[in-house]
Amino acid sequence: MADIPRLKQNAVAIHIGYPADVAEQLEAEARAVDMSVIRLDVGLVKDESSLLELLAQEFLFPGKTGFDGAISYLADLEWFGTENGFLIIVTGLDVLMNAATRSLNRLIAILPAVLDRMRTRGTRCHYVLVGSHSVLQSCRKILREENRKLLEAAERYPWLHDVRDVPLVEYGMRDWVGD
Repeated sequence: MADIPRLKQNAVAIHIGYPADVAEQLEAEARAVDMSVIRLDVGLVKDESSLLELLAQEFLFPGKTGFDGAISYLADLEWFGTENGFLIIVTGLDVLMNAATRSLNRLIAILPAVLDRMRTRGTRCHYVLVGSHSVLQSCRKILREENRKLLEAAERYPWLHDVRDVPLVEYGMRDWVGD
């Protein structure tokens, strides 16, 4: 496991470009330090409504919500009772891209806001996005844009002074082109 980025390098991060076997190594590392591991398979999502239902079910939201509420709930997972943080492995991204591209874009777009809030609360959390080259390139583009928006908002609004760029840990993506 020495060749994979360690979870302790960042309090929060989004990992992309991992083959399934390396994601499994990261999962083993997370379990070894008593992080809660959540596998989120978005492959059956058909639209934004079913995406919100899946998030509510998997993350035990106390009620129905929209995407703004989902950000709040995902950033505050205290009801899981872990003190060592979370590793959330998201699979089914290719199926979601083919079935409901808008839903994929909405899911990926909220992750930087979720993780920035978790960082400010001192909660360790890492998302691992598992998918094909083309889907992960789309995800990376969305994540970079959302990080840029977060930082721009922090410059405009004084109460967002603590906003930081959410790290994107890219595995084996140096050879990717078309960014």
